[in-house]
Amino acid sequence: MFIASIRLELSIPHANSLKAKRQVLNSLIDKVRHRYGAAVAEVGDQELWQRAVVGIALVSGETTHVREMAERVVGFVEAHWEGEVCAIDLEIL
Repeated sequence: MFIASIRLELSIPHANSLKAKRQVLNSLIDKVRHRYGAAVAEVGDQELWQRAVVGIALVSGETTHVREMAERVVGFVEAHWEGEVCAIDLEIL
């Protein structure tokens, strides 16, 4: 069993409240969950309006498959995120 652990630091420059942040972030989380079957959660900077840290986990029986899926997820987020993806940490366990 192989696990891809992805940590994304995201900026949300247009968010002017925690409610606005949650709306945008929950939309992205739902899309990633449904499209890739990934486990996704906000794991940091919950109290900040314009920043978020999101954790994503993928599981597969093959290391090449889990790496490909992780790269697809990161590419999807980069293509569909309205703000900036500030940092990406990808680890295969």
